[in-house]
Amino acid sequence: MQIQKYLGKGVRIIKIEPNLSLIALYKPSGVVSHRDVGGKAVSCLIESPYVYNKEYFQTPEGKIYLGHRLDKATSGV
Repeated sequence: MQIQKYLGKGVRIIKIEPNLSLIALYKPSGVVSHRDVGGKAVSCLIESPYVYNKEYFQTPEGKIYLGHRLDKATSGV
């Protein structure tokens, strides 16, 4: 999967572990981890639809799950 094309504004890849299917991302403050139920957010970690009842982002290439979430005002990995 080419995750780079789904990253939100200012989000950067820190580390990719392909054998474990894990990716560490840097999230700047002001970016939400996922959109709210109404889908309204200025900038999101992954720019793709979020499936709330299953907790993943759906992309044309497959699913992306969050390992943990940071608050909108928090930056970090």
